[in-house]
Amino acid sequence: MSEIKDKKREAILEAAGTLFQKFGYSKTSMDEIAQAAFVGKGTLYYYFSCKEELFVAVLSEFVEVFIRQLTDLVEAEETFEGKFRVYFETPARLMGDNISILVEALQSMPLKYQGLIEEFRAKNKERIMAVFRGILEFGIAQGLLNPELPVEQFILVVNEWLMMGDENLAVLDQRKLCEKMSRDQDLILQIILNGIIKRG
Repeated sequence: MSEIKDKKREAILEAAGTLFQKFGYSKTSMDEIAQAAFVGKGTLYYYFSCKEELFVAVLSEFVEVFIRQLTDLVEAEETFEGKFRVYFETPARLMGDNISILVEALQSMPLKYQGLIEEFRAKNKERIMAVFRGILEFGIAQGLLNPELPVEQFILVVNEWLMMGDENLAVLDQRKLCEKMSRDQDLILQIILNGIIKRG
């Protein structure tokens, strides 16, 4: 019975993800999601009490895939610089197609659900920062990093300013944001690497 329930939940998440991507968050209704998933509205509401909860569940599935791919790519690199570059270059590539949906949902979602979104963002921000922490720990173990580097502060600065942080997600023009990230990545990486790697 639980396997049947899981399959229904998966079908709902898949249908919702497809519709959110095709029409956007605000233009997708729960009725349309139920029809696309071939389930009744009662079944849909059994799994998800509202569209906001369903959207966060879809987002969670996407983030799981994203973090798994990011971690695999980082682990595949053998050098500190290789790991560091992959960490910076992957989000713009993997999230580029989905960022407009995320921004639109964040702007459209009623205030009473903002706590749900904030909780989701905080949890996943920590997970992504943990990947970066692992890269820095690898660099320290290799004797490559400046021993004076304030690791935790550096992790926060990088994630808030250079990755897909809250400030970047608030930008209205998502295309320009992705262009800016792609344009500036190499320069930013050179500046940071030249500043944190131990010299001499």
